[in-house]
Amino acid sequence: MLRRFLNWFGHRNEHPLLMAGFGVIGGIYRVYAADLTPLLIWRFAVMGCDVHIHQEVKINGQWEHYRETRLPRDYAVFAKMAGVRGSETPIAEPRGIPDDATRMTRFCCDYDGPDGHTHSWLGAAEIVQLEDFIKERLGNDKWRLEMDGWGYLFGNCWGGFTKYPDERPEGLEDVRFVFWFDN
Repeated sequence: MLRRFLNWFGHRNEHPLLMAGFGVIGGIYRVYAADLTPLLIWRFAVMGCDVHIHQEVKINGQWEHYRETRLPRDYAVFAKMAGVRGSETPIAEPRGIPDDATRMTRFCCDYDGPDGHTHSWLGAAEIVQLEDFIKERLGNDKWRLEMDGWGYLFGNCWGGFTKYPDERPEGLEDVRFVFWFDN
């Protein structure tokens, strides 16, 4: 039954529950099968902490929503960002959502409701620190493949706003990451 359920979601025998032998210990599965819905089994298989990053830019005195970016789940990076799920010293202690956050960022934050926690933001210089930390952890090539977050408006890296001030578009005054985590 579990195998049929996982196949329905497009997963074959490579699913972590099956690889861990969950399907093999059928006695345990059968005892609790009546109590578990497929949704709970699926949620159990993929649960963890994720970060929601909203990139905001300040243009002519007004903060604007630029884009939302996803980072792969990496608890050392989360700890570096805000002390979440790791032992790294955070770049900055969590400071909440900025009072002047954009409507889109606030909308998404409100949508996550009580599942969202450890709300914070990083300014331009702190984004460079985060970028350097991740490059050191992953290596430069893997970083470029996985983290093309800012796009070419800010050069070819997240810290481009700070590192290449002469290349900033006119009117662009500041950048920041506004973020929170969920479980």
